[in-house]
Amino acid sequence: MYSGIALKDADGKLYLINPIGREKDPQVYNGPNYGVTPTIFESSNNGLSFTQTGTLFTRTAYRGYASPIGNMDAVFGSDGKLIVVGEGGVESPQEGIVIYRK
Repeated sequence: MYSGIALKDADGKLYLINPIGREKDPQVYNGPNYGVTPTIFESSNNGLSFTQTGTLFTRTAYRGYASPIGNMDAVFGSDGKLIVVGEGGVESPQEGIVIYRK
């Protein structure tokens, strides 16, 4: 199972954040698949449909793909900025904590 987040902003817009890619480290024998490329989806019609609005993290972080991500959580700050905190790293998603602000 791969971690995802659903939350609603003050205006009632729904957000879904989920890693849309899966990658395996070829150097680790029988290693796990990692969720990669966490992506934001938005809905302004109470979740009837969602539109992909972009990736959270656009810099390459690990062997040519963006950001392996583990468990994550999110809140909206008092300024309305989306803050996502999750497990992340260069070699695996369990190396440390990454913070995204959009």
